[in-house]
Amino acid sequence: MQAHPIKAESANTDALSGALPSQNERLRHERGLDLSSQDLSPSSSERNDVFSNLSADASPPPPSPELPHTRLSRLLDTLVRRIGEASAWIWPVLMLVIMTNVVMRYFFGEGRIEFEELQWHLYAVGFLTALSYCYQSDDHVRVDVIHERLSLRSRSWIEFLGILLLLIPFLTLLTYYAFPFVYGAWLSGERSLSPGGLPYRWAIKTALPVGLLLLSIATASRFSRVFVYLFLKPR
Repeated sequence: MQAHPIKAESANTDALSGALPSQNERLRHERGLDLSSQDLSPSSSERNDVFSNLSADASPPPPSPELPHTRLSRLLDTLVRRIGEASAWIWPVLMLVIMTNVVMRYFFGEGRIEFEELQWHLYAVGFLTALSYCYQSDDHVRVDVIHERLSLRSRSWIEFLGILLLLIPFLTLLTYYAFPFVYGAWLSGERSLSPGGLPYRWAIKTALPVGLLLLSIATASRFSRVFVYLFLKPR
């Protein structure tokens, strides 16, 4: 019986298709192109390179150049910094006083005038002593979007003019009104008018001229550094 030509052709096609994969696999194996046994995962050195590049991109930019210090600025900065670090203990004490007053008011139904007045006493002292410390450590709020993009000389000129035209007049005006205010409290022996309030309010008002004095010291230190950089340091 003669085989049907279509069936014979399909049988030949199946035989060829079955032989081609084995032949292709043999060629890949001979040429070393067996992908099933090839390790496509990155090596440890490549992974380290990737992580090092990522860490380098995430690292902070190098610090900008700072103003040169003088002998006077080092002395004044040390004084302001030590007073600021010592006065920083006021804030934990203030938090403890506030928490104690809240517990006594809401759990025992007894509010204390002494604690309420002590809160703003501590806050006033901490705020006035922190002004000079923040200025000395350059932690006051600035327009960083513009300020950080300027050169050191441009920032120094802004600092120089700001001290002369803004900060010194501001300190002079506050000092002019602060001393009569504090001196009157000393003469009258001012104390709290609230029943059960704290005495010696005249003493707590002394923190105002003390804070202005510390801020003036920090201003003198910064002005000396700016002046030396702009006019005495060779370019």
